[in-house]
Amino acid sequence: MQNSVVIITSDYGEEFLEHKGFGHSRTLYQEVLKVIIYFPELEEAGKRINLLARSIDIFPTALGLLGISPPPNIHGKDLILLADSGRGAGFAYSELEPFLAPQKFIKAFQEEDYKLILNLPSGKIELYQLSQDAKEKNNLAEKYPQKAKKLLEKMMDLEKSFRVVKTKKPPAPASTKKILKSFGYIR
Repeated sequence: MQNSVVIITSDYGEEFLEHKGFGHSRTLYQEVLKVIIYFPELEEAGKRINLLARSIDIFPTALGLLGISPPPNIHGKDLILLADSGRGAGFAYSELEPFLAPQKFIKAFQEEDYKLILNLPSGKIELYQLSQDAKEKNNLAEKYPQKAKKLLEKMMDLEKSFRVVKTKKPPAPASTKKILKSFGYIR
C-alpha cells in the first residue's frame, strides 16, 4: 500500500423521506446528489472540506495525487488543488435520465451556493440557497426570478457544449431487465 492511492466514494446518495420519497432515481435534491469522496491516505485524513465537488473531479484528483497532469480534454478539476485554493469546482450539473423515470426528466445546476432544479415535463423551476436552506425546503424561484433565469441560462449554455454521440442501442436482454427491476431502476 506504500505506493497506492485509495479513494472511497459512491455514485449517488439516498433519500429517506426528506422530500416525501425513498431511495434514488426520483429527485435531484442534495440527499441524492451529495456523496462522500474520501482519501484515507492524505495527511489531513478526516478533515471535512465543504466545497462544491463533482464525480468528474475524482479522476483528475487521482492523477494529481500520483503526480500526473490530466489530459487537456478532461473536464474535472483536481480537488486537492481546489481545496488548497479555497475555491470549489464552480458549478455542478446533474440530470435524472428519462430511461430511469420517463415521467420525470429533471435537471439540476448548482453554482456555488445556489442550486436550480428544472422539471422538464411540468416546467417547474426550483431555486435554493444551500447555505441558508441545506434541506431544500424553501423554493426561492418566485422570490428571485432573475437569479433563477441566470442559472437556467448558464445551464443551457453548458448543455450546448455537450458533445452528443448517437448510437443504436440494442434492446436489453430479459435477464438484464430482471436485474434492473430487482434493484428498482426500472418498473
